[in-house]
Amino acid sequence: MRFIKEHWFGLIISLISLVYILMFSFVMLSPKHDPAGKGFNKCARQTYEAMQNCQKSTWCLLKEVVKNSFCNLEVMGQGVTLWLAGEQPTPWSNYLYKVELPEEISPELKQFYQENPNLEQQMYKLKQKQQQLEKEANEHEKTNKPAGMGLN
Repeated sequence: MRFIKEHWFGLIISLISLVYILMFSFVMLSPKHDPAGKGFNKCARQTYEAMQNCQKSTWCLLKEVVKNSFCNLEVMGQGVTLWLAGEQPTPWSNYLYKVELPEEISPELKQFYQENPNLEQQMYKLKQKQQQLEKEANEHEKTNKPAGMGLN
């Protein structure tokens, strides 16, 4: 009992940290691209839309991150509630699941993938070109700056 009296604050902070790390791990392990928008996807979409309206306000961004954490906790709580009610087999079934993709792909999408078999390589080349263009633009700005306006 003496240990608890002396270290109660550290125990509380450790418990809060453990809950946050577990929540963070679940969010990282959950599917990100789900057409149905199940799990943590709705929280991510809400946070994204709210952060777009913050206009570089640090306080606004911090509030949205905290709201996102509470939304994620709410999704986890819903999972436990559904599990206790017998509506799903495990408490994490509503956010850790296999994404069900449609079996049939549209002809336009098939044609796109046939025309672009290696999208990752194309994106890598585009990023390299962007970096080179930005570097050239910075060099161009440095060499073409007007002379300083000194007072004589």
